[in-house]
Amino acid sequence: MIACREWKDALIDHALGSPADAALNAHLAGCPACAAALREWRERAAQLDPAIRQLTAVEPEPFGPERILSRAATTRRQPFYTRLAWALPLIVLLVLAFFKLARKEPSVPPSLTALSTWRSPTQSLLRSPADPLLKHVPRLGEGFFPMKSQGVKNAQ
Repeated sequence: MIACREWKDALIDHALGSPADAALNAHLAGCPACAAALREWRERAAQLDPAIRQLTAVEPEPFGPERILSRAATTRRQPFYTRLAWALPLIVLLVLAFFKLARKEPSVPPSLTALSTWRSPTQSLLRSPADPLLKHVPRLGEGFFPMKSQGVKNAQ
């Protein structure tokens, strides 16, 4: 049955449990279509109520206290000092990176760096490979070459 348009909202509210005012009661007494629609909506509500109660008994509400407490019981939080131990190196690295970026050192071009390490070759050119041999000056009568003790026989 189709209810009257102007009374439809009031009929639905009354079918769901709100009390009917005097004007609605007078209209229901005079309109068989609205009375039949009210009976049909009450029958549907009576059929739906047990099914809804059954669903809510099986599964708790999405954000109900039972579901939240069951998750809180299974979730274990780390102590503060372990979270701090993980965060402290990260903080130190961030601070060091900040100071490194904040301190701008003048960059020296590679050509200037090469010039600063260059040395004149005069010191190496003035040295001879025989320098270790010439550490002392020979005295008069001393020979440069060592001779064997049997020098007279060897000389002949």
